[in-house]
Amino acid sequence: MAGTKHYTLPTNFYCTVQRIFVILLISAFFGFNAGAQAHLIVGESIYEADPQGNPDTKIDRKSFDNAQKTARSLLAGPILYDQSELINYPGQGFGGANVSGSTGMLLGVSNNISSNLILADEFVVPPGELWIIDSIVVFHYQTQTVASTVSSINDIRMQLRQSAVPGMGTIVFGDLVTNRLVNSSFSTIFRTRSNDLTNNLRPIMRSAVNLSDLPLTSGTYIIEYMAGGTLSTGPFALLRTLGTTHITTGNGFQFNVNWNNLLELDASGNNPLPKGTTFIVYGTNCTPPEASFSATASTCTNVTPNNNGSVTLVSQNNATHFGVSTAGAMSYDGPLSIGAATTLPANGTPVLSGISHAGASYIIRVFNGADACFIDVPIAVPSGPDCALNGIFDLALNKTVASLPIPTSPGMLITYTLTVINQGDFAATNVGLNDFIPTGLSLVDADWTAIGNTASLNQAINNIPPGGQASVDITFMINNMASGNLVNNAEISAASGGTDEDSSPGNGFAASSEDDFSSADVDICILPTLTVKNDTVCRGSAVDLSSLVLSHTGDELDYFNSLQDAEAGTNALISSNVVVNSATHYYIKTTYDPALPGCETIERVTIYLKSPNCAAISVSGP
Repeated sequence: MAGTKHYTLPTNFYCTVQRIFVILLISAFFGFNAGAQAHLIVGESIYEADPQGNPDTKIDRKSFDNAQKTARSLLAGPILYDQSELINYPGQGFGGANVSGSTGMLLGVSNNISSNLILADEFVVPPGELWIIDSIVVFHYQTQTVASTVSSINDIRMQLRQSAVPGMGTIVFGDLVTNRLVNSSFSTIFRTRSNDLTNNLRPIMRSAVNLSDLPLTSGTYIIEYMAGGTLSTGPFALLRTLGTTHITTGNGFQFNVNWNNLLELDASGNNPLPKGTTFIVYGTNCTPPEASFSATASTCTNVTPNNNGSVTLVSQNNATHFGVSTAGAMSYDGPLSIGAATTLPANGTPVLSGISHAGASYIIRVFNGADACFIDVPIAVPSGPDCALNGIFDLALNKTVASLPIPTSPGMLITYTLTVINQGDFAATNVGLNDFIPTGLSLVDADWTAIGNTASLNQAINNIPPGGQASVDITFMINNMASGNLVNNAEISAASGGTDEDSSPGNGFAASSEDDFSSADVDICILPTLTVKNDTVCRGSAVDLSSLVLSHTGDELDYFNSLQDAEAGTNALISSNVVVNSATHYYIKTTYDPALPGCETIERVTIYLKSPNCAAISVSGP
């Protein structure tokens, strides 16, 4: 076969020859580590001469029987996966023992810790199953010079990966540094050449590693392991043996600088075939339990938290018991056995109650009839509502004009007072206020911030006790866009400590029942202007005073003989028509809004008489 090194068999298998450990193979044909590179599989060849000694040393029958009993006791417990096929010559060995006879060129594969020769093989947890691994047993021998069934294996290093490829994937158990050997004992099987079945120098030892109920979900896993012993040779691991002929038996690997497929040649040095290693996986095939839960937050009685949050079982399948972690635990720290756990109740039954109003998180472990057959279900109970919001208060807002200039006209300042009154039974806290700025006003108050046409109080009112009130001011400047009746609205924007029974703070308007919205209005005075016109007046002539002035706002004019009368609005002339016989003063008054005090202009018209013939008589303003 191309790429295979052939060995010529010696005429006498048992003559003294140099020990053969290395079988040269090409593994490119078998998928792993592909390429035209030759790889070395290290092991003990069938051409290895037995050590000098007495191969026919008798073993005490009582000791042999005890060894068999010990081996059987180590097999206690369910087997989840068995790849330990070794016996192909039952009862034909030394003292009637079972024999694992060679079918190819190798007696065993080197697996010794000192040379870092790691073996690996795989097993599969079927879909939908959960395996709880108790232990794994591997098989080795060390070639003896004096036959003995006392195990010389004293060290097993083992790790488990979730992977289909050795050296890759997540390690779910162990390492290759720690000695994890629990016990090692004679398997009651001898390893021999196929034509030397009674040879007793290679008793096969079975060595157990405890995995402490390791849960494995469905998937492919790789066992990687090495062994140590007290003898000078090996330890050698056993290849899986199916029958007495050279056939494919698995998909094992050996690490020797690189990972290589375990390929064994036949006894003639031809036909490399992939082989599996030998191991047994013990444990429980657990049907994974299923369960779902719902969380309910704590409630309030008025303003008092009830601390009655709960967790309820919603559904379950293949589930028998449950345990609960402490609140807030990062990993499960509750009961570890079903003996200490609680029987799972019927669906719809609370499994946790009395949970704090603040809420909490838990891990619920659900078991299915065995300590190691479980799943962990995280559940978070939300915090309860703010019970303080259950208090009822009635906040009312009253807005008034605190400072109003007379006349109220552009460029002047106006201040409003906003008073919040707590008409309820619970204190109101963090009371916010909004003022809706109308056209004609500009905010000039550092205690407020305007965004668009809404001014918000920078610092909320901290506390207003039941029956109490609190006031704040807001100041604006009247700008040149102001005119007529100017309405300014304000509203309570937010409050804590309860619920307003008749208002919705911050909704931006006043519904029919709401008293958290208030308005104040002012009339803006735009001062009228009068301009005196120049004219000529003749002595003794009739003069229409209205023709001597111009009102720019078109208001009605009143006429007076004195400034005092004009300001008081009394003793007005009946008519604007007068007869002028001497130099005199008249006062003409216009009012923009007679109802608005001070929103008026008074101009004086002075009539000068210079000549009795009406010459150079003039009218002038003040």
